[in-house]
Amino acid sequence: MPMNAANLGWIGVGILALASLFIFLACVRQRPTLSTTGTVKSLTFVPPEKYRPYAHGPITRGFRTMSAVEIPARYSVEVETPDAGVVRAAIPESQKDNFPIGTPVNIEYQVRGTLGWKRVYVMDMTRTEPSPPARIPVILQ
Repeated sequence: MPMNAANLGWIGVGILALASLFIFLACVRQRPTLSTTGTVKSLTFVPPEKYRPYAHGPITRGFRTMSAVEIPARYSVEVETPDAGVVRAAIPESQKDNFPIGTPVNIEYQVRGTLGWKRVYVMDMTRTEPSPPARIPVILQ
C-alpha cells in the first residue's frame, strides 16, 4: 500500500484515538474510593509559591496577562500504609500539630493509572483515635 496523504491522515487519527483512550483510562474514568490505616512517617515544610500560567500559541489570542495563582505554605506528609505503600498528602500549616510523626491515621484514596503507570491520590486523611484501654474488673477479697 503506497503512503499517500489519505493513509497518513488515517494513521494520525489512529494515534490520536489511542492517546485519548489512554488519557481516559488513566485520568478521567471514575475510580472507587478505598480506605486504609497508616502511620505518619515524615513531615516536610513546603514554602509558599506563585504559579503563573502562560498563554500558548499566537500572541494574538487572549489572556496574555493572566494573574499569578498563590499556593500557600503547606506540609507534605508521608504516610506508610499496608495496602497502598507510602503515600503523600499535603496539609495546611495550621494542621501540622494534629499529625505528628508516628500518629496513626485513616486515609481515603483512589488509585489511578494504566499499563505500568500508577498514582495514588489521597482524598481525605483523619487522625485515628486510640482505642480506650480495656476495663479489667477488679475483684476485692
